[in-house]
Amino acid sequence: MSFLAIAATGLAGLLPIIGGQPAAPQPVKTPEQALVASPATVRGTMIMAHGGGWTGPAPMTQKALMTMPGETFSQRGWRIVSVDYHEGQAGLQDVIDAVGSELTKPTGGLLCIYGESAGAQLALVAASRLAAVDCVVGFAPPADFETYQSEVQRSNDPDRRIIGGQIATVWGSTPEDRSPNDPVKVAKAIAGDVLLMRQADDPLIPIEQIDNFVAARPTSHRVELESSAGFDLSRFYLHGTFSDNGRSQYRAALGSFVDRAAAAYKADRQAVRTRCAGVTRSVTLGGAARLARALRCLARADKLVRRADAGRARSASVRLRGEVTAARAWSALRAGTGGRRALAALAADRARARVRSGDPSRVTLRVRR
Repeated sequence: MSFLAIAATGLAGLLPIIGGQPAAPQPVKTPEQALVASPATVRGTMIMAHGGGWTGPAPMTQKALMTMPGETFSQRGWRIVSVDYHEGQAGLQDVIDAVGSELTKPTGGLLCIYGESAGAQLALVAASRLAAVDCVVGFAPPADFETYQSEVQRSNDPDRRIIGGQIATVWGSTPEDRSPNDPVKVAKAIAGDVLLMRQADDPLIPIEQIDNFVAARPTSHRVELESSAGFDLSRFYLHGTFSDNGRSQYRAALGSFVDRAAAAYKADRQAVRTRCAGVTRSVTLGGAARLARALRCLARADKLVRRADAGRARSASVRLRGEVTAARAWSALRAGTGGRRALAALAADRARARVRSGDPSRVTLRVRR
């Protein structure tokens, strides 16, 4: 069975076609209301955006997200909000508005976005426009429009040609028109942590789409999900298939990602109370020098660090996944005796802070002798 035929089942995330032909024009549909599920104790809120080739409302897919991946989030205490959206560029504004609406609610706290396929592109771009987004997950995103369009010109793959046409129709016919909504172009403007996932047998989103985004934003975390051996429609999801192990990888990656996001959020809030400037500013946005100044301020404000013996300090380092901030480095370093001593040396201007960005990143305090 071809992926064009599979699209007719309503499972495919990008292809808005039936039987290999463009779908007949449909009346403009109004998006459904957001679907919400809240645990008794809310750890954070996850807004979820379905796929569908930017063709607009898809209530069945919107509802399906409440189960997968919704249950993975809700089991960890996350409030989940699955949103529907209008066709075309208006869908991006709907996702942005959903984030804005959540920010006004008394639940407050950690706020993230999960998107699949076309919805993943909307999630990434929305996160680039809203600094309040703490993390974003993109499952099989068309993350680099220009590379995709170049590949389409060389390819005879009819599925990818349809997607290329959708990108041009919705986001603009020229690179200049598409640039503000091209995830790879706005990657560095995303303040929160990023997780990108892709099924190994995904025929619509080549691995270069993920590679190019990570190259533009090295702190992004990526996971390649194992696919089933041979084609089995019962194992189909989004664009490709899951093996049993691949499905477990998917749930584990989401779980560990949001757990890290929660820990990072706690560290950020704790650091803000010290009144040190720039403690939650990421090294991607603020630079290493600014992070070092904020980390030194945190070390000087920390009573636990002040009790540490700076005279016995040796160089110390920590590895961090996601965006690196002074708050997160401080929280990780102060957890151990060696880290507290190195922080004490930093507070006394006897150490220098260095950052190597990547996934994971490394923050090192080099003590001068």
